Amino acid sequence: MIAALLLIIAGINSLYAQSTLKLIEKGNSAYAKKDFLQAKQYYNDAVKYDNIHRFPEAVFNLGNAFYKLKDYANATMQYKTFITIQKDNAKKAPGYFNVGNCLLAQKKYDESILAYQEAVRLNPHDEEARYNLAYANAMIQQGRQSAIQLNKRNQTELQIPEMVIPPLSPDELKKLEEAINKDELLTQKQLVQHNLLGGRKKIVKDW
Repeated sequence: MIAALLLIIAGINSLYAQSTLKLIEKGNSAYAKKDFLQAKQYYNDAVKYDNIHRFPEAVFNLGNAFYKLKDYANATMQYKTFITIQKDNAKKAPGYFNVGNCLLAQKKYDESILAYQEAVRLNPHDEEARYNLAYANAMIQQGRQSAIQLNKRNQTELQIPEMVIPPLSPDELKKLEEAINKDELLTQKQLVQHNLLGGRKKIVKDW
């Protein structure tokens, strides 16, 4: 009786896993075709079906779909959920990276720096995270320089602390912006070494 019950449970679990995987695969297909609305729906269904978080990739991919739709608030929420349910700390780095990307897209440079720093802490070899971290720092520096010029005009007596971050040249800033515009976000193919997604990530990352 117990053996039969275990077989039934195993069968249910197998069916449940297959259904979730099919939804994720459909989402991946729609995402590849740049049908991000449809991809979002499939991923959302997969997340609802996977109520025990067996496939964190579904949550991550849902975040990607929101990001492509420029819904950065919902994208950030999904990435943070991914970070929470992902048990392997080493695999949380892409979640932090993409949180940083959402904040960077909203020009929340200070907050994006914290996210990129965490991504680098978890994966010191992630050159893209280091690159985006440098970019966010550069944008803050650029903003501070503008503030300094304004204060020099309007409040010449105001003392501004010396900047620690060296300013980037216009050419360096242009290269950084071109790199970020070229590849926006980690894609499914670059999340973790998983059969669903395969491969690793690139830069701001359709990653």
